[in-house]
Amino acid sequence: MPSIFVPSHTGRSRPRALTGVTVFALLLVALGSGFLNAQNGNSREIPVVYETLTGKRQGVLTPVTSETRELPIGDSSVALGELIGIEFSGKIADSAASATLVLRGGGFWRGRLDLRRLTDGEQVFWNCPSLTRVLEIPLESIQRYLSAGAPGDSLESAEQDSDQLLTTDGARLSGILESLDNTGVSFDDESLGLLKIEWAKVLAFQLIALDESTEDQAATGPSVHIVARDGSSPIGTLIQLDSEEIRFRSVNDQEVRMPTDRLLRIEFPNDRVVDLTDRTPATVEEGLGKDRWFPWTWRRDRNVLGTPLTIGARTFDRGIGVHSNSLLTFSIEDGDATLSGYAGMDASSRPRDDEPEIGNARFSILVDGETVWGPHDLSWQNAPRPFSIPLKNGKTFSLKVEMGSGIHILDRANWVSTRIIRD
Repeated sequence: MPSIFVPSHTGRSRPRALTGVTVFALLLVALGSGFLNAQNGNSREIPVVYETLTGKRQGVLTPVTSETRELPIGDSSVALGELIGIEFSGKIADSAASATLVLRGGGFWRGRLDLRRLTDGEQVFWNCPSLTRVLEIPLESIQRYLSAGAPGDSLESAEQDSDQLLTTDGARLSGILESLDNTGVSFDDESLGLLKIEWAKVLAFQLIALDESTEDQAATGPSVHIVARDGSSPIGTLIQLDSEEIRFRSVNDQEVRMPTDRLLRIEFPNDRVVDLTDRTPATVEEGLGKDRWFPWTWRRDRNVLGTPLTIGARTFDRGIGVHSNSLLTFSIEDGDATLSGYAGMDASSRPRDDEPEIGNARFSILVDGETVWGPHDLSWQNAPRPFSIPLKNGKTFSLKVEMGSGIHILDRANWVSTRIIRD
């Protein structure tokens, strides 16, 4: 057996040889450690919250595959068809400003283009903090590109019969995006002809679908909507989820792997779950009284400023943004069983000097005019507050936000991930 040397305690002194017994003992320890790691590599316990049609349950992550039909949670199990979502602990990580790539068919990635690899213009290479390898995405799979700092609603109202491009100096081009390379975008504008715009001047572009007849791929597993710590929100078909990673097939038929510790939430679309923003309030009461100045109105999937719904460090795709005072009343339809979601102050309500009496409001939920949740005084310092309200036998429910105990300044309130679960 060859000699094995370890440094002495003096660091740079002459190494000494280990005895055969010591070597044998070290080998046993190493082998035992490797065996345990191999046995436990996919079984480390990750605390999660399972949201089902009947409520939320705390537990540890259980592997899920495309073949899973029953999911054990604690001492019981739930049918996968009853699962709405899996929530992981943590928050969106602080990171430098990133660009956004919206995919045709749904979902988007945060990150940046890998310009060094852009050569033929047939595909883009995308670096995403949530992934361990660069994504190669065909150009025809891209619906929209937003550079870092571009407004989220850029080009949402653009014409759909031609490609669109916005420049940082405010120009809007309409025509055909010819190609991309590491220096910029070649764009054939209907009025100006073929132009080359360098990347530093590209604010956003949107591409029309070239082939509307493409058939959807047959799903071979449960559909998932993923929310990652970097703010990415891809959708696809689940292949496997365990304590190490999630594997799924994206909307552009590409297998993607993402480490589990980079996940915030996995949502499982369900026909019995309706986003509240898919409905319109029956009545809306907003303002401070007759003839009082009040410029804010409620918004779908945005706060009252028109920017993404954010509470603390977490951003939500769906929800309603309001400003105190507001009272949104919805009709309860046959089959509506439960209203669930979170309430909280938008991150933009935090004052610059962190004054506690600014940026707070009082939240309540009413059924048929009677308060069934709250009132709760929440400020920009509070985490999202969950609620789950039974709706059966009711006719209406109302989301109410009033002025809090402080000053009526920055009272930007959010109702997020608000959903109706139906029988």
